[in-house]
Formats: sequence, C-alpha cells, structure tokens
Amino acid sequence: MSNPTQPHFPDPARWQLVLDEGEQLDVRLIPSSEPSGRADVEVRMSAMRADDLSRVLSGYSRIVAIMTETSEVSSTEDSLARGLRDAAAVARGTQAEPVAPTRIGSAQRLKAMAVLQQARPELSHSKLMAVVDAAAWWLTDDEDDMAMDLLDAVTPKAASTAYFTLLGRDKPGSARAVEPDPG
Repeated sequence: MSNPTQPHFPDPARWQLVLDEGEQLDVRLIPSSEPSGRADVEVRMSAMRADDLSRVLSGYSRIVAIMTETSEVSSTEDSLARGLRDAAAVARGTQAEPVAPTRIGSAQRLKAMAVLQQARPELSHSKLMAVVDAAAWWLTDDEDDMAMDLLDAVTPKAASTAYFTLLGRDKPGSARAVEPDPG
C-alpha cells in the first residue's frame, strides 16, 4: 500500500491521456538499444469513432494522392484508415461497405489479413490489403480456384484458413466446423 502522505507520481515511462472525443492514448517508452529509444503509442476508441476517423483518413489520403505531384508529401494514411474501418466493422459485428464491389465484407477481410499476417509477419498491412482484396475479387467472380492459388502463393501454410475466413466459414475439419448440432 502506498503512503498517503507521500505524493504519487505516475510511471515516468508511461502516460495516459483521454482526449475530447473519448479516445484514450497510452504512451509507453520502451527501453531500446538505439540511442533515441522507442516510444509506442496506443489509441483506444469506440468502434463508431474508429469508423468516423477511418473516413477522415481516407479523405485525407485521397487529397494527398492528388497533391503528391505538386508537393513533398510522400505518404498516405490508407493503411490506418483501412485498419480502423475494418476493426470498427469487426467490433460492431457489422458489414462495413466493401472497399471494392465484392461480396466479401470488411470483417472477413480483416480476419483474413490477421491470418495471413500470423503466417507471414514480414508482410506490410498494405501488402496484406492487396492480397486479400484481390482474393475477395476472385471470390466475387466465382473464381475460387484463383483466390486459393493467390493465397497459396503468399503462404501455403495459411492459405486454406484465409480462404475459408474470407468466405465467413470455418475451415473443414477444424474443431468448430465439426461440432455436433445440439438440437
């Protein structure tokens, strides 16, 4: 138990801050071998707020893409915007509008990206988006074999799990897929 007569000071390597819209920022300094050290920032927000922010970042990214030819800005926030939109859809249990006209929703795409990233952690979120969106497009065109070939080219280890995740189904033979019907 702390001494109530002594002032309490927070951990100097960690700060927490609640912003106006209710987002909570956690900043943690991680000891590092690099001279500058490393700071991690974690943002927690409601699913609705994440969806709103994803739309703002998408708009910003479109503006940056237009301005890239005439300015020094060289990056967009597409990855963060997409991640927030997909995470909001998963958290709310809804089907956010697909990025491209496909029958595969955002929640399935995010889950498939997570499956692929576990198998291939070196792939960036942008590369995962490209693979998953392409596989979703093939599935929408009823070209399941092409979607499976693409996923298998990226990672044979997780291809079938990612495929069935995109379809919103359990992989045949998985524990959940073979549970008996209680009724």
